[in-house]
Amino acid sequence: MRIGIPIIGCGIVISAFGIIFFLQGNSVVGPTSSFMYSNPKWIVNGLLVAAGGIAVIAVGIWPVSDFSKKNRVSSYFQKWYIIVL
Repeated sequence: MRIGIPIIGCGIVISAFGIIFFLQGNSVVGPTSSFMYSNPKWIVNGLLVAAGGIAVIAVGIWPVSDFSKKNRVSSYFQKWYIIVL
C-alpha cells in the first residue's frame, strides 16, 4: 500500500486542478482578467483534467490491493506444493 500513496496524492492534486479549471470556466472562481474566466473551452478542459486525476487515483488504489494479495497467495501455494512433493 505504500507505493500507491504517492500516486493517490498526485491524483488528488490533478483532480483539484481540474475542478479549479472547471470553476474558472464557469465564472465561479478567479479574477475576471484571467483568460480562463468565463471560457467554455476551460469547462471541458477542467472536466478532462479532473477525470484524468480520478483515473490516476484509481491506478494508485487498484494494483496495490489486487496484485500484492494475488502474489502472496500464489507464493504460499508454491511453498506447499514443494513440501508435498
